[in-house]
Amino acid sequence: MDRTVYHLRGTRLFASSKEDMNLVDSIPVGNWAVEFSPIGGYYLNKIDPFIQPKQFYGNCRERAARILKTFHDRTMSTGVLLSGEKGSGKTCLAKTVAVESGLPVIIVNQPFYGDDFNQFIQAIDEPAVVIFDEFEKVYSAKIKGEPVDGGGYPGSSSNMSVQDHILTLLDGIYSSKKLFILTCNDRWLINSNMINRPGRIYYFIEFGGLDENFIREYCESTLSHLRHMDKILRLRHVFSAINFDMLQALVEEVNRYDCDPQEAIEMLNIKPSETKDTYEVSVQKGRVQKRVAHRRNTVDINPYMNEFEVIVAGGKDEDGDDTVAARIRVTPLDMQSRDDEKGHYEYVVQDYTISLDRTYRYQFRFNDYLS
Repeated sequence: MDRTVYHLRGTRLFASSKEDMNLVDSIPVGNWAVEFSPIGGYYLNKIDPFIQPKQFYGNCRERAARILKTFHDRTMSTGVLLSGEKGSGKTCLAKTVAVESGLPVIIVNQPFYGDDFNQFIQAIDEPAVVIFDEFEKVYSAKIKGEPVDGGGYPGSSSNMSVQDHILTLLDGIYSSKKLFILTCNDRWLINSNMINRPGRIYYFIEFGGLDENFIREYCESTLSHLRHMDKILRLRHVFSAINFDMLQALVEEVNRYDCDPQEAIEMLNIKPSETKDTYEVSVQKGRVQKRVAHRRNTVDINPYMNEFEVIVAGGKDEDGDDTVAARIRVTPLDMQSRDDEKGHYEYVVQDYTISLDRTYRYQFRFNDYLS
């Protein structure tokens, strides 16, 4: 039996064994979760490594390389905020940065905060990647005057958010160099003192859904029936944002049944948003502006979800009423361009270009006033 040795920590003496006193000069490369013991304080616990995809799509690797180059070029810590819904690509980017960094990866998935926590992270005096996954959810609490699990102590303020205590960690005032990566699903729940503050968060990347290049690359790699790819690319306009889970399920369904992508969506758990706004309609044929007949120049629709009809005026009849030159049925699949922020959408049907410009935005869901 090993002879008992004693570990002196501050003013406290702990009985131990030489086997337990296995000291290492640096943190081995791998993933380590921060945990807390009421007796010993903060420590790192080794967890499973990240599993990288066999193939990358879009600009994930280019972005990862840029983040790592910036981190190595700078003399201080670097903060990165990745925002977007689940499946939009932010977690893939975070994992790619972590794996390709070749550094120890420290994962914080509990709302630890306070001086003791900050000092623990900064006492790790070697470069490391520190990931706060789903930051706005983990650090959502308001301080109520009681310490949280993990030894966070709130001080005197009862209105302060737990997120406020992380700002000091991100300020770069400590000497050790870290790459802090925060992921979030809702950017509006992130402390406003982190936004437009490159000293704390150097990069802020918002993921609004998969872009055309990503979808095209994925289809070229995995879609068995490539004749459906054009419609899948057009279907991305039916949604305000399409994430990887949605794309993967859609391609899987089309591969299995060799069916039209629109038919697949009718069955899959992939549904467009239900909000409707008011839009002004304008029509061109070639470069010639046409008039909408019978003053039907506004529609209440969701551009990603609803069909609508445009009646193009010809001349006037003997009573002075509009004659009809054409009736155009417009569907979300006819959408060629969009600008969600400005509320401008363009569709092409035969020789006609139909434009929608939002004039009024509803602040509630359409179903709210159907019931």
